[in-house]
Amino acid sequence: TKTLEFRYRQAFVNGKIEFDTAISRDDERPGETRGYLFGDGSFNLRNDFKLRFDVEMTSDDAYLQDYGYSTKDRLDSQVLLSRAKREEYTAGSLIYYQSLRDSEQSSTIPSIIGDLFYQRRFSPEDIPGELRLTANLHNHIRDSDRDIVGRDVQRLNTEVNWLNAFGLPGGVRAETQVGLAGDIFNITQDSTTQQNQTQFTPFTTLALRYPMSRTDQSGATQFIEPIGQVAWTGSSQLDIPNEESTLVDFDGGNLLALSRFPAPDRRERGAVGAFGINWSRFALGGSEHALTLGQVVRKNADESFTQSSGLAGTESDYLVAGQIKTQNGFAITARTLFDQSFDFTKAEVLGGYRHPRGTLTGSYLWLIKDPAESRF
Repeated sequence: TKTLEFRYRQAFVNGKIEFDTAISRDDERPGETRGYLFGDGSFNLRNDFKLRFDVEMTSDDAYLQDYGYSTKDRLDSQVLLSRAKREEYTAGSLIYYQSLRDSEQSSTIPSIIGDLFYQRRFSPEDIPGELRLTANLHNHIRDSDRDIVGRDVQRLNTEVNWLNAFGLPGGVRAETQVGLAGDIFNITQDSTTQQNQTQFTPFTTLALRYPMSRTDQSGATQFIEPIGQVAWTGSSQLDIPNEESTLVDFDGGNLLALSRFPAPDRRERGAVGAFGINWSRFALGGSEHALTLGQVVRKNADESFTQSSGLAGTESDYLVAGQIKTQNGFAITARTLFDQSFDFTKAEVLGGYRHPRGTLTGSYLWLIKDPAESRF
């Protein structure tokens, strides 16, 4: 092989850029020029806007691994323009994906993805709580023009909701929200579904927390917090293909979420309840311990949840998640889902040790097979 590597970096008053590239001629592919280009940049613009971009390109599927430049099997190039203010968030992004996997054809996966997102919140003086307006315009396009496998989707999701948090007698903390969502879908190159579909969805939630704390004999502070939520979302699921919410994770972060789907092309419907308990301990020396237990129950099962999501059926799997951090650099985080028969759906352990001279990390992940998630 003959390879030329090149790097260019430059810092500006309001930003920076960096590009890495290589060009090769070798006996793996005689007569061909092979190469790659990776680059990124960030700039602070006027009126508090921020510009971020990255570029990832390669000449062929094997070049990056043949030469050890990257182990990525999907490349993404993105440009993002955003602004975050106290009462407003605005963002626009455009992403291009290139698949290097033998099992995928770049023409049949969404390769061009565009998003426009806007959110504004208001705090009226005469009304307690917060009023929030949200709009998200999304579009993803496949290169293929074939029916079904070349499906293109455009959607507009809007939402207006009122949120409030207040204290109840005895130290109970209440959090509530009431809102209405409007969804518009335009689905083309798919003869199995109606092209244009529109829906309005009302929703409401009430969550209760009872936070308690104490200091033990060692001086450590302990917190324990029973939590519970009841939620209701109206309307029924639209008859549209599941394009974005194919992989659902159930963890402590979305135990009290209104919907546990990762994208708004799916919403949890009907009456749903969630309950659990959080416990944590903070020692004077700096060590920390945390534990979360929880479960979700619903009136009607949602067929959009796969078996391995832990949320299938009317009763979810039990969630157990914990973390231990020591003052000498050790950290372990673990999470698992299991049913009433102690049949495990997922188990995950992440561990690490930080030292001034180095860092050691490791992970273990166990998943059941699930054809619905293309895991056989």
